[in-house]
Amino acid sequence: MSEKVPDNDRSLDLGMNENSDSTNSIQSINKKKFRLSSKICSSIVILTCLASAPVISLKYIKTKNESISQTSSIKDYPPKEISGSVIKILELDCGWEKSPQLEKLSSPSAVIPVLKINKAKFKSEGFLKVLFKSSSGKIQGDPQTIKFNNNLVIRSTKGLENMLKFMDYKADDKSIDSNKWTITLSESLDGNQWDTISTFKIPGKFVNGDS
Repeated sequence: MSEKVPDNDRSLDLGMNENSDSTNSIQSINKKKFRLSSKICSSIVILTCLASAPVISLKYIKTKNESISQTSSIKDYPPKEISGSVIKILELDCGWEKSPQLEKLSSPSAVIPVLKINKAKFKSEGFLKVLFKSSSGKIQGDPQTIKFNNNLVIRSTKGLENMLKFMDYKADDKSIDSNKWTITLSESLDGNQWDTISTFKIPGKFVNGDS
């Protein structure tokens, strides 16, 4: 005679099957939720990237245009005259001079750039700011702010370390595309708000009869 399965065991099996089906159903739902969340997150990331792309592109184009504009506005030679809204410089000269006093510093400057303003006209009182920059575009020495006047001599507080570097600088003078130090002039009525009136390269010559 075959033994009958007790009702209790059969109920237990049915309960286990129901629990297993319930667990599988929950896992399936969780997987669907996870997939849906992943798709939503991916969509958000893609939309964010697409939305930020035009902004990044515009910033890149703006920066590039500003860089091109600044580079193209640098004159290859010192201008004969410079006209601003307040000051008009009628006669100037610039170049280099030896600097024995700066040559002894821990960061020596054997030769420094110099700007001479021999003649100028002023529509009103104001200020002139002079920036000396290296060939890499970094400001060299201290920015100098001067009240409008004639016969101004402005010297940089930093220059080339030795005469050998100056000779290399001078030898490269004939090339228009060479990297040169520059002078940037800005004018102001009150010494607070500044307007750039000219930027030009410094030629490789001495201005005080040095050789």
